[in-house]
Amino acid sequence: MVLQILRDITASSDANNLMKAVSAARDWLAVHDAHQIEYAEAIQMARDQHHVDGEVELDDEVLLSPGEDPGIYISAWVWVYFPDNNEGDDDDNEI
Repeated sequence: MVLQILRDITASSDANNLMKAVSAARDWLAVHDAHQIEYAEAIQMARDQHHVDGEVELDDEVLLSPGEDPGIYISAWVWVYFPDNNEGDDDDNEI
């Protein structure tokens, strides 16, 4: 959703379409902020249940995807280790 709004803003040459895209961005941010407050307890539960330093981490501002079921998807960073297969390379973690 955010990426589409940004595409609309950058692709818009007409002021009316630009205002629509900016309005959509404001609406999305309002919902995002409301979700951060409404689901603060669930976000903390995710940190308590799944956070492992250097392996699974949550940002201060997470993306949320509530649904009809009792639960919510919460974005997190998951570290993926690349074994050192290229001895002598400067960046051992480059794909």
